[in-house]
Amino acid sequence: MSEHSAFENQSLESTFLPSFQGIPTERIEKKYLTVLLIQKAIQFAIVLGIWFGVYRFNPEVAIMPGTLILGGLLTIWAISTVFILVVFPTRKFLVRSHDVTYEYGRLFYTVTTIPINRIQHVSLGQSPLEQLFHLAHLNIYTAGGNQADLTLPGLKYQIAENLKDHLLFLAKNPDEIDLAVEKQIHKAESEDGLV
Repeated sequence: MSEHSAFENQSLESTFLPSFQGIPTERIEKKYLTVLLIQKAIQFAIVLGIWFGVYRFNPEVAIMPGTLILGGLLTIWAISTVFILVVFPTRKFLVRSHDVTYEYGRLFYTVTTIPINRIQHVSLGQSPLEQLFHLAHLNIYTAGGNQADLTLPGLKYQIAENLKDHLLFLAKNPDEIDLAVEKQIHKAESEDGLV
């Protein structure tokens, strides 16, 4: 008769749980703010273009109800633009040896963490504006879904490409995680010794 180890699931007090707070995070590229603001300007131009089109063909509709609708849409646009400016500095990401974290928000704060051993697929994408500014976004997928479980926007293209390759390598070779951590520690110690 073989011996089986008993399943253990010990409770942990919340005061002793590790936290990623205080660990240095990386900010999203500042050029990504420009991308977001250009997208908002394009939305504004489209709304204004539709209003002028309606005014040209039917001035009576555009003047009274059209102006009220335009005013409401422009107010929503202005509020969402201010929201982008306020929230942008809070967009940060953190890549650790066992997980990837993305956080953002002020009024509505969100933190999403994906364990590397759960990653099934990582895709790199670029919108036309991101291409113009040499930026990219990473979509990270875990098992059981067609939508990305985590999207890291506003990364320099080369960093996004390197991060994609790194995450896929670690996801397929979990035993390499500890080796990668040891190499990084050794590199940091070597650089400290040279200074």
